Amino acid sequence: MEQPNIFGLKSHDCHLLMQKFLPIAMKGSLPNNVSLVIYDLFYFFKELCGKVLSVDNLDVSKHQIAKILCQIEKTFSPFFSL
Repeated sequence: MEQPNIFGLKSHDCHLLMQKFLPIAMKGSLPNNVSLVIYDLFYFFKELCGKVLSVDNLDVSKHQIAKILCQIEKTFSPFFSL
């Protein structure tokens, strides 16, 4: 029996993994502060890649991504980005 892997996925499959399944899988396996930051980042990309974009949502998202980036810097060490 072959080992399952996630290589060779199409871009749509990766979007589904990132937007739907990974947040569910992360919820119980990571500490709350880490999973909330990553979930917020996934939600931002979900809104950005949605079928309908409005100017109001983009303005809110612009401010939200700044908050998310600050949370990422607080949660993860600065060496994480190197």
